[in-house]
Amino acid sequence: MQAVVLVRLIALLSLMLCAAHSAERLRLDDVRAFGGMVAQDLTTRSTTNGVDSHIDSDALNARVGLEYMRGKLGRHGGFIYGAAFSANRFSYDEAGVRTTLNEPTIEALAGYGIAPARTVHCELTAIGGIGYSFLGRQPAGGPQLEIRSRRYEYG
Repeated sequence: MQAVVLVRLIALLSLMLCAAHSAERLRLDDVRAFGGMVAQDLTTRSTTNGVDSHIDSDALNARVGLEYMRGKLGRHGGFIYGAAFSANRFSYDEAGVRTTLNEPTIEALAGYGIAPARTVHCELTAIGGIGYSFLGRQPAGGPQLEIRSRRYEYG
């Protein structure tokens, strides 16, 4: 599977470099907003004192953010860089317990871009970020549990 992904990445980079011969010069100075939601089915299995339990629940994962990218794309492309702020929210109900996970994150991006046409450009960037994860669990009629931890993101 990884070999297929690597071959596709090499093919994409080859096409980008071929397009670089006739590429446009472009100054990149973008502010971008992004967001999305994913509905998931969760299955929880646990064993307590030799007793197995199995619970199915529905979950909703949402991510929104704001990103700024900058760079100069010359005839053969160029270095691009930027920063982003994103916030994830994951929530689900399980056996009467409401669980939410909020994750605000600050990210740095750096990579390479090329503009095969004046109105189109392609980017390949690495990302690294740091933030916090806030976990909250609220049992029906019980006290709320809150936990905070650091969050790291890369890719």
